[in-house]
Amino acid sequence: MQQDNDVLLREKQITRNKNNPKPLIPVSRAAFWDGVRTGKYPPPDVRLGARTVCWRMSTIQSVIDGTWVQK
Repeated sequence: MQQDNDVLLREKQITRNKNNPKPLIPVSRAAFWDGVRTGKYPPPDVRLGARTVCWRMSTIQSVIDGTWVQK
C-alpha cells in the first residue's frame, strides 16, 4: 500500500551500520546491495542524483512483512 506522503529512506537508514543500532533490515550494506542485485531486496524507488538513491518506506515495509515480490 503506497501513500502520497510516503517517507524516503537511504540505504544507511535501512541496513546495519555503526550509526544505526536498530536497522529495518538487519544485514550489512554489502549484503543488502548483493540482495538488490540478485532480486532478494527491491531496487531503489527514487534516484535523487548521480550517486543518491532512496526507497519508499512502503517498499521496505513490504520486505519486512514478507509481501514484496520481485517484478
